[in-house]
Amino acid sequence: MAKKGNIQLPVDSSQVLSFVISAIPVIAIGGYLYAEFENKIDNLERTMEDADIKIEELMAKHIVDEEQRYENMEEQVKWYQKEMGFNLNPFSRRKNGKK
Repeated sequence: MAKKGNIQLPVDSSQVLSFVISAIPVIAIGGYLYAEFENKIDNLERTMEDADIKIEELMAKHIVDEEQRYENMEEQVKWYQKEMGFNLNPFSRRKNGKK
């Protein structure tokens, strides 16, 4: 049976301890940067949600305004048709056989 030999590393315990101590600030800075990155992404998501809500509100307002404007235009056309006594739509004359 073969003897088990001791493995010798070219590094002693003080070097390992020095490496661990010097790695702590690097790990801490990495953690801080990751937390900042996550925070920025959360802020962007909230901003996008707020922007989406604002866009939906503005579109709804625009649709209501557009419908109101269309209704006002229809009322004006009806008034002109009543006052002038003829249809303002040039395509309606073709339906009646007139040119």
